[in-house]
Amino acid sequence: MPNKSVLIAAVAAAAIVLVAIGFVIGQSIDLAGSPRAVTPIPAATPRPTATPVPTATPVIVTREAIIRQVQQLSRLETTSYIVERVIEIKQSDSFWPDWLVGDRMLLVANGTVVAGVDLTKLRPQDVIVNAEEKSITLTLPAPEVFSANLNNEKTRIYDRQRGLFAPTNKDLESRARQEAEQEILNAALDDGILKRAGSDAQRSMEKYLGMFGYRVTVQIAPATSAG
Repeated sequence: MPNKSVLIAAVAAAAIVLVAIGFVIGQSIDLAGSPRAVTPIPAATPRPTATPVPTATPVIVTREAIIRQVQQLSRLETTSYIVERVIEIKQSDSFWPDWLVGDRMLLVANGTVVAGVDLTKLRPQDVIVNAEEKSITLTLPAPEVFSANLNNEKTRIYDRQRGLFAPTNKDLESRARQEAEQEILNAALDDGILKRAGSDAQRSMEKYLGMFGYRVTVQIAPATSAG
């Protein structure tokens, strides 16, 4: 009996030991199998890509290039005058009085005179380019009158007086209009239209050639008299 009791006690102790070992192993397995919380590593912020600085293309300014650019503008109409004049024209007879055979007309004439510079007349010697000093010297052709025309809507016969036996003269009004065109041209010339046209052309070309980035000097050739 004592041997049997000892045996039972030994078996019980062994069972306890086995249970304890199994518990310890089970805990180890649980610890090994449980997922661990991983702290996320923040992604690196990408650095902005530097925008490449465009390389400035050098502008080559030559005399030929300037002449070509300027001549493309053709006629530079810079100034216009609106002129109004009263024109008297008549026909008379050397023997008979006007109240008998005379013909007199008063014409109120309104016209426009346009002046400027004809850039197609530019010559190679009129352009000087200094690349070292970055300067352009331009001599423009003389300003001229491009047109002197009557405004038919505003030109009218103000008065006409014919003698009792005056012959019909269909050309009297045409003569009055021709004289009126010359009168408005003379009035514009007397008022300095060519000088103003030259000054306006000078300012326009200084601004136009300034796009090359050069220092610009514009001169005006002496004005020619109108025909």
